[in-house]
Amino acid sequence: MKFATQVWHPNISSQSGAICLDILKDQWSPALALKTALLSVQALLSTPQPDDPQDAVVAQQYLRLSDLCWHSSLLD
Repeated sequence: MKFATQVWHPNISSQSGAICLDILKDQWSPALALKTALLSVQALLSTPQPDDPQDAVVAQQYLRLSDLCWHSSLLD
């Protein structure tokens, strides 16, 4: 499973669209349903894991932007 269009996300390769998600790799089992895989991808999209990135550059950008947004929200 991968994205066909470019996605800016720490856990998705901006080049290949590959998704860094354990159930799509070493934790995959034939017993898992497609629904489970799609719900896991949805959860990953809403909660990035920059500590285990597929795209290190995007992860660094995400962390910098998160810090900047957090800092500016404290100033408001």
